[in-house]
Amino acid sequence: MRTYIKIEPSIRSQIVRRFGITKKSIWEALCGLVHSEQSEQVRQFALANGGKVVCEAYMPACTTVKTSTGLAQKFANGVVVLLDLQDSTARIMRGDQELNHYENVDINAWANILWMAQELDCTPGEPCYKEDSESASIS
Repeated sequence: MRTYIKIEPSIRSQIVRRFGITKKSIWEALCGLVHSEQSEQVRQFALANGGKVVCEAYMPACTTVKTSTGLAQKFANGVVVLLDLQDSTARIMRGDQELNHYENVDINAWANILWMAQELDCTPGEPCYKEDSESASIS
């Protein structure tokens, strides 16, 4: 299950101005990927200004292999998500390059990380990015 807070673009713009953060940071906060005081403030602001909690069924299109500390999930775009169950962290990798790192990963955050990894456009030798108005470049 993928859970996040959906907001209108005008609220996203207000959050950027009010908190001085990037669209990527907003996305991470609204998907529950970051557990900081500011991320909690962003979530509360979004909900107070018309944001809606959305739950979607999600099945990642990847191969999953058990590792000594957790799971490695590889997507067709060449991106791998490494989930460490011992320290509750996840890393999005492309080859040896770490694209992003998350701590305190719970089941909802994990689903959102997998969704993000699957949606990345990763052409070898080019930066990875997600083309939509709600996400910023991650590399």
